[in-house]
Amino acid sequence: MKKILFLLFYKSLFCQDFYYLLDYTLKKSQIINMAKIDIQSAIFNYDFYKSYLYPEVYISADYKFSNTKSNEYKNELFNEYNNHQNTVSVILKYDIFKFGSDYYKMQSSKENIKSLTYTKCKQELKISLELLDYYKQALLIKNRINIYKKLKLAYEALYNYSIRLNEIGEIDKLDVNSYFLELNNMQAQLIKFEFDLNDILLYISYLSSLSVDDVENFSNIDEELITFLSFEKSNQYFEIQSKIKENEYILKSLKSQKYPTFTLYARYDFYDKSKYYYEHFINSSTKHGYIVGLNFTYYIYDAKKLDSQIQLKKLEIKKSNEELSLARLEYNKQINELIFFIKNKDKILSTLELIDKESKIASEYVNKLNSSGEKTKIDVLNMSVDNLKKLLDLNEYIININANKIKIKLINTQNKLC
Repeated sequence: MKKILFLLFYKSLFCQDFYYLLDYTLKKSQIINMAKIDIQSAIFNYDFYKSYLYPEVYISADYKFSNTKSNEYKNELFNEYNNHQNTVSVILKYDIFKFGSDYYKMQSSKENIKSLTYTKCKQELKISLELLDYYKQALLIKNRINIYKKLKLAYEALYNYSIRLNEIGEIDKLDVNSYFLELNNMQAQLIKFEFDLNDILLYISYLSSLSVDDVENFSNIDEELITFLSFEKSNQYFEIQSKIKENEYILKSLKSQKYPTFTLYARYDFYDKSKYYYEHFINSSTKHGYIVGLNFTYYIYDAKKLDSQIQLKKLEIKKSNEELSLARLEYNKQINELIFFIKNKDKILSTLELIDKESKIASEYVNKLNSSGEKTKIDVLNMSVDNLKKLLDLNEYIININANKIKIKLINTQNKLC
């Protein structure tokens, strides 16, 4: 029992850490596992196309029986009026020259393996960034909940104090109602944040396949670099390029099918007219025979089936090139946004920290004035509310900084394990 409780505590403790969640998610993700199955299928498909480069050898056994009422005709067909015939054949068939059609299919399947591998890696990055985004949202909402709980206490104090001031005639009823509305707004926002946090934690649980009921602040964050992995080194670029090459090889294979096929075939037959036993003719070399030939096959007219497939592949290649251009634009947009954030983060962070510092100084000053009777308790509480709102902005910006640092690291290391 103690061991079970320890394991539950261990799991609950570590499932809150982002890096633990990320590692577990990538190992257990059904999407990633399905991508791995697709890669294995592509490998078998490559073996299938590779088999066309080798000859086929098979055995055929045949038993015939014929009967006719005409003895004269029967004599022409069968010696001694025997109407039984057995044949066993060993057959070899080998397409010796198809103008590279099978070779290009094999190369296409190799590119398909590469494409699916990069697809898996791209999905890993996508899931990582999605998990990071939801984890960040959970931290932002947790921060808001903590700040809004303090704001609620401040507005409760303001509301209660304003009631007393209204009773002695120092403030009017409108001010009391204003604090009452702010207090109710804080309560409503807290309820909404609790629901939002629960929804996000449920989605994190869905992504990670773990039961996550809380998150903790980002840890082990390296300092970000201003340099980024170029699009030409990203998994998405390699994925689309492999798709283009895959279709280009298929296109070459289709064009090769416009030319004839030269096939070598050989057949060795064992035959006899015995009614019951095949071994009779196997033991007699005089009843054996063989045939060797070269076949030439050329489709003169196929109702434009091949031309339609060729045009379809050309369109798929054109579409993939458009996808590549669009992916480059989206990737560069994402990188430029991160670069802009990095270049300005220290400036904005220092400004927010300065505002927070000055607000605390002002709050201390107002407290002193309140002690000397120059400022009211209302002023002190309002200053506290203002400080909490500034602290909210500062904490949110710090969370965003840390999330973007992790995002940059994920983007820059996306192809190391691929």
